[in-house]
Amino acid sequence: MKNKTAPVLSAFILTVFFLIACSLFTGPIDATPQPDPYYFEPVTEVLIFEPDSLPAAQAGVLYEAKINITQNVTPLNSVSISNGALPAGLELVQMDGEDAAMIRGIPEESGTYKFTVFAGCVGTMVSGQIGEKEYEIVVTDPAASTAGGLPVSYDNITFEIPLELNSSVSSSKTTDVEFPYINPSNGLMAEHIAFQFTNFPAAGTARLMLFKASEYAAYGQPLQEAVAALLSGADASQPLPDELLQGEFSAQAQPINFKNGHGVRQLTQVLTNFAPITNEELFYYYQGITTDGEYFVSAIFHVNAPFLVSNGSPDAVTPADGIPFGSGTDLDFPAYLSAVTQKLNDAPADSYTPSLLILDRLIESIQIAIQ
Repeated sequence: MKNKTAPVLSAFILTVFFLIACSLFTGPIDATPQPDPYYFEPVTEVLIFEPDSLPAAQAGVLYEAKINITQNVTPLNSVSISNGALPAGLELVQMDGEDAAMIRGIPEESGTYKFTVFAGCVGTMVSGQIGEKEYEIVVTDPAASTAGGLPVSYDNITFEIPLELNSSVSSSKTTDVEFPYINPSNGLMAEHIAFQFTNFPAAGTARLMLFKASEYAAYGQPLQEAVAALLSGADASQPLPDELLQGEFSAQAQPINFKNGHGVRQLTQVLTNFAPITNEELFYYYQGITTDGEYFVSAIFHVNAPFLVSNGSPDAVTPADGIPFGSGTDLDFPAYLSAVTQKLNDAPADSYTPSLLILDRLIESIQIAIQ
């Protein structure tokens, strides 16, 4: 008779050994996934190329334009022309230690040149960003230039830079707070077009701006009053609205029309306390509006007068034909301000640097396309 207990016992012993083996060679299950050390985090930010457009150039005249790359997570690694070509005589050079490139050289031939700038960034533990932007450089022939000057066109505004200024511009859309606000508390302005002038004859600000008139007026009470004053005047033949004259000090105030609008220019200086009128702070200020009331033009150009002191330093020397500021009990500020205003008004427009007539020509050349 066979023993039926033996097979059952053997099966039991095998099961026990199997369970022991599993416990010895199988560790606890880790439910937390481990990061892949070779995984590169994708970057979603888009590279921004500034400025939006490049200034015009002249054949045979040195040209420089800087392109900044922003919103990059890692440094700029390479920059090149990926499509089209620069004007002959110009080259694109990456700037050492900066996320930027410079287009420089002397253009050889006039024409309109379209090209695409490619930028790539370093890829270290992230995927290196890349981006492209199409640009255009208009090269004019100085011999073919009109008496007006160098043409500039961006978005819906065109004008000419008088050749006497020997200046160029970069253009962009911005929300920067513009004059007359010095210490703004209203936040950023509505987006507007800004032209920044370079190589300007007088050191300091040289800037032309274009706003939607309704958005400009909504920013603050003084701007609302300026827009309303301009809307009430048909053209430059009418009396100047008081709302357009700047605070305590204004000189050489005159109405100036542009191609499809009108406005007022003046010389002024921001007076935050009893301070002398100086070449460092004196500027040509223009406010204008299109005939249909849709667009507001603002311009601020620093200018110099030969008889003004250079700056407000106590050590600054007043020119022989200038008006001393005085100090202490010798200071009669209202009388000083009146005397300087009269002297500025009496000075010929072309005695300023740059000439007020040249700046007037720039303003008069403005044309704003109605959209």
